[in-house]
Amino acid sequence: MLKTLNRVVEQKNVDPSMFITMFYGSYIKKETHEFKYASAGHEPGFFYCKKENTFYDLDAKGLVLGIAPEFDYRQYEKHLDAGDMVILFSDGVTESKSEDGFLEREDIKTLISEHLSYSAQEMVDAIYASLLKLQDFQLHDDFTLLVLKRKV
Repeated sequence: MLKTLNRVVEQKNVDPSMFITMFYGSYIKKETHEFKYASAGHEPGFFYCKKENTFYDLDAKGLVLGIAPEFDYRQYEKHLDAGDMVILFSDGVTESKSEDGFLEREDIKTLISEHLSYSAQEMVDAIYASLLKLQDFQLHDDFTLLVLKRKV
């Protein structure tokens, strides 16, 4: 998927200084509970392992779209057990400012940790409200947060 999009962006892009980042994921819950993903230079998300109560970076190396038309994007896989989560976000989340400067990845993990018992939607709503308040109710960039949480 990313390789095809990469070629299209490279061919159609009229401004060579422009580029696109993207994270692509697919989850088949009924069959294998495997989350397959690839990245085109996008901010790495998190994988939360409930059994270990630990966050792991979803490091998926890949060039931004439109730079190298024949680049092969590697696909990665994570198995989700009950309670495990995949958390994805745009740079608008990491570029939110706190009193000490920009939010760090550890700050985002802390926010998520405060709401582990919530449903995925409740977690997104609570984190959004926290970050909106932190920004004095004025977001200055796109803000996308996606939480995929396996129930059973």
